[in-house]
Amino acid sequence: MTFVLVGSWQDTLGANDGGGGISVLRLSTDGELLLSSSRDPHLAVGGIAIGMRGERVYALNETKRWGVTDVPGGSVSVYTVDRDSAELHPTKTVPTYGVFPNSIAIDHGSTFLAVSNYGSEESVIRTEMCDGRPRLIRLVDEGSVAVLALDGAGDPTGRVLVRPHTRVSGVDGWRQGSPHPHGVAVSKLSGILAVADRGGDTVSTYRVGSHGESIELLAEHVVAGGQGPRTLAFAPDGETLIVTSELEPFVSRYIAHSRGTLEHVETVPSVTRLPEDRSDFYALPHPSGLAISRDGQFAYVLNRGEDTIAQFELSAGGLRLIRVLSSEGSAPWCAAISPDGRHLLVGNKGSSSISVFDIDDQAGMPRWVQSTEVPNPASIAFFDAR
Repeated sequence: MTFVLVGSWQDTLGANDGGGGISVLRLSTDGELLLSSSRDPHLAVGGIAIGMRGERVYALNETKRWGVTDVPGGSVSVYTVDRDSAELHPTKTVPTYGVFPNSIAIDHGSTFLAVSNYGSEESVIRTEMCDGRPRLIRLVDEGSVAVLALDGAGDPTGRVLVRPHTRVSGVDGWRQGSPHPHGVAVSKLSGILAVADRGGDTVSTYRVGSHGESIELLAEHVVAGGQGPRTLAFAPDGETLIVTSELEPFVSRYIAHSRGTLEHVETVPSVTRLPEDRSDFYALPHPSGLAISRDGQFAYVLNRGEDTIAQFELSAGGLRLIRVLSSEGSAPWCAAISPDGRHLLVGNKGSSSISVFDIDDQAGMPRWVQSTEVPNPASIAFFDAR
């Protein structure tokens, strides 16, 4: 039996007002989704990771403060999993040492978690004295990458390393006025940690030491100003890295070499035709979620605004747009492919639904099967019961 874990944002992001949490659904071989259980509606679950052995589930609480004591920053909730029913049992909650954490990844050996602390667009204006005269300064919430070490059972040890991001693009004064690390992914081949920063217009790679003992910046690739890298994922080969840009409708392909250097291969539109006027943010499609087929031949990129899925071929070495089809919902936010590679699931946050697509074996073409109501879906992960 294959189970699907769906993380939901709260009705008001960061307000701890309900509507969020984790839903556990059963996925049948013919693509039917049935709700099994749900829990923790007070959490804004922007990301989910599952341990290598399937014994732990890690859920982000994408907020600026959490808990009844109003602890500042976001958090990771840790659960054990019933192998037969996928029922979740909470064990502990730990801080991410940053605000609005929105992406989480786990290394292949389940020795550490990587979390992007997005920060926020909020700021505080203060005065300071300079040469005997007051001046105004703007303080923003810090954007950072946090590495949380895990023990042999998959539980956080308490050792946390935080790497603040400092580069500010500023092309979009509001959305890029400070660093905003967004997507994180870990290569199963090299263990390289890749990070997309929307506010800094960068794609970076890090080397994380054994069991999260260190974090070293290896490379920082600056993209064309104003694109705003958002989501990224490694293909099964562990070297091909696909990155979506949020502020302009583009998707990029890189090669992440084992030493951490990034080779930019190509950047192409995620839509069939770019709008003539790309200065109006609200008139543009905005790529969001991303999924790569199990054989590494295809990438599926979600476009908010026009509510579509763009299918790209990867096998030729570049990025070739094959087709664009409806996401069968509004504001597609997240996507994932089932372990057997037969189904693509898309979370439509605007319509509070999960769309299920069958995937053609040869052409990789998604065919819509059905949609199931799930509130505010922001993240999807699969769990195989024994």
